Amino acid sequence: MQLTVEKMSCNDCVLAVTRAVQTLDPKAKVIVNLPRKQVHANGALTAPATVEALAAAGFAAALTITGALPAPRATRHCGCGCKPH
Repeated sequence: MQLTVEKMSCNDCVLAVTRAVQTLDPKAKVIVNLPRKQVHANGALTAPATVEALAAAGFAAALTITGALPAPRATRHCGCGCKPH
């Protein structure tokens, strides 16, 4: 599933969000895109329970895509406008 979590602003937020999701499933794969305020989570999770766990951790979340998602491809990019390495 993919969620939007607007209040994330730093790496501490990323850790808190990841821990909140993994309280539901310790083996869940959680990928956070901080600039886009998106959380991708795959595992034995339900959307309502995940949103509730995030709210309990102080992060309002909105479900944007349901179901298992492929992990975003990691690319190295320097940010200068060139193609990813």
